[in-house]
Amino acid sequence: MNGAGHIVGSFYNGTSSGSYLYDGAVTLINAAAPKDLSPFPSKALAINSRDQVVGWVNKLDDSYWVEHAFLWERGVLKDLGTVGGAGTEATAINDSGVVAGWGGTSPYSGVSIIFRWDGEMHRLGCPPGTIHCEAYGINNRGDIVGEALIGVGQGSFAFIHRDGTFFRLDDLVQDAPGWRLDFAAFSINDSGQIVGLGSLNGASRGFLLIPR
Repeated sequence: MNGAGHIVGSFYNGTSSGSYLYDGAVTLINAAAPKDLSPFPSKALAINSRDQVVGWVNKLDDSYWVEHAFLWERGVLKDLGTVGGAGTEATAINDSGVVAGWGGTSPYSGVSIIFRWDGEMHRLGCPPGTIHCEAYGINNRGDIVGEALIGVGQGSFAFIHRDGTFFRLDDLVQDAPGWRLDFAAFSINDSGQIVGLGSLNGASRGFLLIPR
């Protein structure tokens, strides 16, 4: 939902599915593909103050369906493509229309990296020492937050990508005994405040980080 109260989401009515914008009336973002080919063809995930909407839409690539990140504005849906020939999801958009998301590095690798789209697709990679990452939020400065996986069975951590560099949030936090930001950061605002999920003395807890 944006500041005007406009909402995006996805629907399934038993025969068709897709995404929508609600601003007092419902506008369908993507027409549904045949159910036997694509049981859930699109998903709207974020909206900015200009009613630009991002998410993913199924597209037929080489005889199989692949999720492609999209940007929708005023009835026009733009395919943002992929970062490595595999699926991509656009998960956040700021008020300048800069999009953040993540996508697979190859069709069968199971490994994803994050991207920034500003008219062109930019592969940003993952934090050093990790094998997989996903982006969940972006602010108007272009800071991106998300989750990075260290390795199979080795856990994950929350990160921020800022000015071309990845930072582990645990390395930035001061005076927070017992806390580990060991899951994900989900959103960041223009003041730099970050919310996510971590743990306090081993118990899962939501967190709010406030810059000093």
